[in-house]
Formats: sequence, structure tokens, C-alpha cells
Amino acid sequence: MKFPNSPPTLTLAERMPSEICKKHILTGYRRPNQPWIYYVISVFHANNQTLNVWTHVIGFLYIAYRTYDISLTFDIVYDPKFRPLGAGLLCELALLAVSSFAHTFGDKSEVAHYACFCMDFNAIGIYSMGCTLISHTYFTREKGLATFLVKWSRPVCIYLAMQFSVLLSFTKIRIGRDQKLCKVVQCFVVYSSYFWFMLPLIQRYFWPSHGYHDDKLGLHVYHLISFQLNILVYSAHVPERWFPKLFDIIGQSHQLQHVIMVAFVYNLINATLEELKSSSSARFIKFMARKLGTKENSYGVVMLVVYFNCLVIAVTTLFAIIKVAQNSKPSEVSISKDAEDDNNTTCDQTHIPDDGLFDGDINVPYSYLGGHSKSMLDDRSLQKPLNGLHASGCHYSDNEYLNDKSQ
Repeated sequence: MKFPNSPPTLTLAERMPSEICKKHILTGYRRPNQPWIYYVISVFHANNQTLNVWTHVIGFLYIAYRTYDISLTFDIVYDPKFRPLGAGLLCELALLAVSSFAHTFGDKSEVAHYACFCMDFNAIGIYSMGCTLISHTYFTREKGLATFLVKWSRPVCIYLAMQFSVLLSFTKIRIGRDQKLCKVVQCFVVYSSYFWFMLPLIQRYFWPSHGYHDDKLGLHVYHLISFQLNILVYSAHVPERWFPKLFDIIGQSHQLQHVIMVAFVYNLINATLEELKSSSSARFIKFMARKLGTKENSYGVVMLVVYFNCLVIAVTTLFAIIKVAQNSKPSEVSISKDAEDDNNTTCDQTHIPDDGLFDGDINVPYSYLGGHSKSMLDDRSLQKPLNGLHASGCHYSDNEYLNDKSQ
């Protein structure tokens, strides 16, 4: 199927800004500095971001359907018992929507890349907080831990979500994602949030309550495996690490990570619904929901973090603009120096053949050069009569050339 104004052919990693390039992904990049519509249309064409977008879009549609289906059974807006579930599902949908947007427009420029993926980091922080809202409300099975979480669950959730957005956004801009310190910060942020999410399940496994038969603990194995597998795939960069260029378009680790993340949410929802059906856990869920199921402790917490994240995105985008502007200054100076040197060089230097002018963009259709290709070719054709003069190694003014012709 041919789409109107279809994107130009793809380019290689070596021709892209370094921050946009992904580790071990060498081909299939969309060209930067194109109109916004180019990147919208590009999601319908094969490139290394196509499946990154669609895995989230399909996941969003599925989780949205599950949310609607759950809302038909439980009142996730007005019933305090189910408000934390509704807030958690809203956070998961926010991540899938924002990440789809980030992967769609993240290749437009370096500033757009920084801004989009700072949005992505903020959405991941909201997502982790949403999972914790569900975990602390519906997975707690011990009175002492329940009393502790009633007091500290939401404040720590807010802090960890803010920590997630601030640390990951600023380390990407100030340090760079390939630096070891950035990896250490990422591991610290992710596992601190995950530990807070896992706290009720850790207590149930290692310190089970006496006289309480926990027949639902096994349901959580699937989302635990999904999370650890997600971290492994993200860290190892497989299979593209082993097979360069083969999985750049289909099958790269980031695409697998998206699929595993949706599987994590699927397993988490199923485990939560089973916990809600359990009669043995009803009194704990009722106690936690009465304290944590208020509007302020569910949707209010989410909105507070969203407002904070908007501020973080604005500040990090400003930092990104400043960084890109500072990095572009040396290149502008070098370009001006090169142009000055070209004006002072003699004609006996080796000239680039006409056929080599388009070697860097041989795959670009002329229709995407905005009509410049024809004018450039015409300019080169006008210069061909002077090639013999350049080859002689001498400079001729117009008068000298006419005098020679008259002689």
C-alpha cells in the first residue's frame, strides 16, 4: 500500500546524532529534521521505531479494554475499595500512551529526543507508582505492615515517582545514557521503586502471618518473572548484540521489552482480581482501602505527580536546548574556518568528482530534496566548461581568459 507523502528511505546510525542512536542498532533510522507529519506517517512504514510504537499502541488498547471491562464490575471511580485499582490502571495507560508518543517523535532532533524521552522517564515513574498503589492496597496480609503502609505508602510513592523522573531525566542530559554512572543511577531508581512495590509480597513469603493460609501467593510468580525478564532483556541488548543489523527492524530488545511489560501488567491485573475474590483477604483489603482508597490517596496522588512531572519536563527541555546550542557552536566555528580555507586554496587541489556529491544520500528520492536536486545539478553542469581551467592548476580572471581567447 502506497501512502501519500511517504517517508524517504532510511539512513544509518553513523549519519544520525549520537544521542538518537541506540546501542547495537545500526540501520533503519528515520532522517532527522523532517516535518512532523513525516514521523506520523513513518509509523506505517518499516523502520527501527515502528514496532516500538505499535507494541505500546496495541498494549494501550488491550489495557484500556480490560479497564473498561473491570469498570463494569467494580466502581473504580467512586468506591473507595476500588479507587486504587482505577488509579493504578490509569497510570499504566499513561505510560503506554506517552511512550508511543515518544517513540513516534523522538528522532526529529536532539532537542525533541531529549524532551520525548524525559516524558517517557516521567511516565515510567507514574507507572511504577500506579503498580505500587495496587500492591499496597490489595496484597498486604499482615497487621503491622498494614499499619506502617497506611502511614507511609503514599508519601514514599510520591517521592519515588519524583525521584524516578528527576534522576533519569537529568542523568540522560548531563551524563549520557552510555556512561556507567547513568547505568548505576538507573539500577538504583528502578530497584528502589520495585522494592517498595514488592514489600507486601516479601513479607508474605518470608514472614507469613500465623493462622493465615496464603493460597494466592503463587499467583504473583508470573508478574515477578515478567519484571526480571524485562530487566534482563533491557540490560543485555539481545538479540541485536549477537546479530548486528539482523534485528534492527523486527525483534530488537526494546520491542521485546515492550511486549514483556504489557505481559507484566496483564499478570498483575489477573493477580489483583484473584486477590479481590479471595474471602480470606477481604478484611485486610477492606482495612487498606478505607485508609488508602480516598480520592486524595488514589487519583489525587496521581494528579500531584503529573503536575510535578510537567514541571520537570519543561526544565529538562530547557536544559536540552541549552546543551544542543552549546554543542553546535564549535561545529559552526569549524564550518566557517573550513569555508575560509576553501576560499584561500589554489586550484591545483584535488576536486571532488561530480558523481560523488550525492554519495551520502544515494537513497533519497529527488522529491524529498524539495526541488534542490535539479538546481544543484544545473549548477554543476554550468561549472563543467571550467574544469579544464581548474585542471591546469592556474587561476584565471575573466579579463585574462578573454585576452587568451583573443590571442
